[in-house]
Amino acid sequence: MDDIFDLLDSEEKPFAKKENTSSTAQKKENLWDKEDFKPLKLDPSTFKKTKKTFAVSYHVPDGELSSEVHDKLVEVAKVLIAKGYTYRTSADSKDTLNKDILDLDGVKAETFLPWKKFNLEAKNLIRYSPTEKAYSIAMNSHKVFMKLPAAVRAILSSQVHSLLGKECTEPVDLMITYTNCGSEAIVKKMDFKTTGSVTFLLKVCGDANIPVFNLKTDSFTTRLSEFVKSKEN
Repeated sequence: MDDIFDLLDSEEKPFAKKENTSSTAQKKENLWDKEDFKPLKLDPSTFKKTKKTFAVSYHVPDGELSSEVHDKLVEVAKVLIAKGYTYRTSADSKDTLNKDILDLDGVKAETFLPWKKFNLEAKNLIRYSPTEKAYSIAMNSHKVFMKLPAAVRAILSSQVHSLLGKECTEPVDLMITYTNCGSEAIVKKMDFKTTGSVTFLLKVCGDANIPVFNLKTDSFTTRLSEFVKSKEN
């Protein structure tokens, strides 16, 4: 997951002035250099559901999942896809896990990019620039959001869409994750270095009442199976 921050070495801006586009609405959504966002607290009572969806995340110290964990996460995704779940992703092109899930037979996916050239091979593209609403939600979920580089702000905001959908009103049914500490929510005295990039996602999930299942926990399989079955009844 941390590979996405390699993009900070690039000077690319998603909507530079030299870029031509016929969409007036798209031009108006250039939020790259915007400085006056206001944090937006989520209100789950405004959410709606139209289909079954899930997201996948992870953080490990060296950035590389073990083959065992990787294969288990892919297998879980395979089962959910077979049960009619749509996979939501912000499509990091360097993320092997993401690629392998997208290559599964019968996969249905929704892709949200922080900017158009983030992943030129992205399929099932829903948005290639986060909305102002997504930025505001991200700001509410990250204490130093406006101190982050513009590229990171865009990436975090696209991850908001991957959890909450195109209009930020349709949250995923669940997020599958893996961290060495097994965290599934933000709690006091947690080790943020261990949860890493997943910390932000846990905050959004907590605010949106999205269930999180961490593969590291002993009860992962039992709880996930019970949850999926409960949605089928």
